[in-house]
Parts: sequence; structure tokens; C-alpha cells
Amino acid sequence: MPATENHYYDARSAQDALDRVDRAIEPAELTSGPPLQYSSPWPWVRALAIGATMWAGIGWLIWKLV
Repeated sequence: MPATENHYYDARSAQDALDRVDRAIEPAELTSGPPLQYSSPWPWVRALAIGATMWAGIGWLIWKLV
């Protein structure tokens, strides 16, 4: 006879726990924050400038090394 007993997993208890969590987080609570407001375009401009500079540098290195 084995030393341990056969154990089973009760999936209903896990589903009940998930149902309780779903009821605790209402969709209205997730959308109750402030509406999206205008943001500055300067971070995007800076990111594009940095990216363009990097690609230009890579292109220059390839041009000089080939």
C-alpha cells in the first residue's frame, strides 16, 4: 500500500475564488479615472530625432567600412 493517500483537486473551489474576484473588481471601477488629456508631442519628436541620429550613424559606419 502506498504511503500517501490519493488527493484530488477540487476545481470548483478555484472557480468560486475567481468568481469572487470578478465580482470584487467592477468594470466601472476600472474606468473611473480621469479622461485622457492632451500630451505634448515633444517626447515623440525627441525619440524620432534620437532614432534618426542612430540610424544615420549606423549608415555612416557601414558606408566607411565597406
